[in-house]
Amino acid sequence: MDDPLVVVDAGLAEIPKCWRLCAEMRRTIEHCRRVGFSADHFEGVFDDIERYLGHYHPVHTNNSAALVMAGFLLGDGDFGKTVGLAVTGGWEIDAAAPRPV
Repeated sequence: MDDPLVVVDAGLAEIPKCWRLCAEMRRTIEHCRRVGFSADHFEGVFDDIERYLGHYHPVHTNNSAALVMAGFLLGDGDFGKTVGLAVTGGWEIDAAAPRPV
């Protein structure tokens, strides 16, 4: 699949829309969309994620998932870049980080 947003939307279709996780991931997508899905703006996207999810513990699922999703959406299909962006946030994402197939 060439479009990471299609993959993300398919995954989100499996999460009940009434869950906070779904709403918070949709918000993360909008932050990424606003910067044109450009990795050059990851710091701004991370700042936005930290503003609305920073109240969670650093090992919480929702904030970790938002970082992984932002890395995936901004990583230009490059696995190393995607993982690098996700871990740049500094939260505990190792359990959620994408792995090569």
